[in-house]
Amino acid sequence: MQRCSGLLDARDRAHLLPHRPARPSRSGEGLSALVEPGKSFGGRLQSAIADAIIAGYIAFALFCLLLGVRTVDNVTGLTLKPRPGVLAVAVSIVVFGRLVLNLFVWQADYPITRPFAKLFTRDPFDRRDIVVLGIVAFVSALVLIVGSIVGAPAYQLISACVLAFVGVGLVRRAIVYFFPDLPYARIFTIGGIAFAILFPICSYLLEKAFHLGLPLRYLFDLSILVLTYVMLGWGLNIVVG
Repeated sequence: MQRCSGLLDARDRAHLLPHRPARPSRSGEGLSALVEPGKSFGGRLQSAIADAIIAGYIAFALFCLLLGVRTVDNVTGLTLKPRPGVLAVAVSIVVFGRLVLNLFVWQADYPITRPFAKLFTRDPFDRRDIVVLGIVAFVSALVLIVGSIVGAPAYQLISACVLAFVGVGLVRRAIVYFFPDLPYARIFTIGGIAFAILFPICSYLLEKAFHLGLPLRYLFDLSILVLTYVMLGWGLNIVVG
């Protein structure tokens, strides 16, 4: 238009008047094809199943040699013993976990992990978040009690970890509410270092409390190795800093 009017460099002196007044908007029908409508549950389910199948193929390719076979020492030498059951369980866990994550976390209108994420933010809780956290805490406490009665240390440990996670998040929210200006990054750093130092003691207490059959000697050696690298990192940080 500028070239037809002889304006090669209009800059701020061109005032091109409109040919006619703009017509009223018509609900954006020109952009309706560009707007992606919300997926229904059937569409989300189809997408989640396809993604879970792809994840199953990848898990099978990764685990077919790691878990699918086992080396056995026989009289004639080392042989490979197939373990299709272990491989099937591993692939099933991956497929089921991917399906659940797609349906209830990644593609859900209300991700079920939102209340747990809010434990470590300043976002306010709504009623649904409180209900989800309450149900999880109640089920974990029930599993912990039943596991202690029937003697299932694995379920006791899992439920205790879930309760500890929720408890730490609630304590953190309370501390942030009353003391919003504390150096939380430094506090978590010191806490992580303290945990690394107290790792052998924590392992010993877990073994005595839940009787998990933990290899304490191996954990002690691992803790010494971790502390060695922590000290090396500290020294490197001091030297470089």
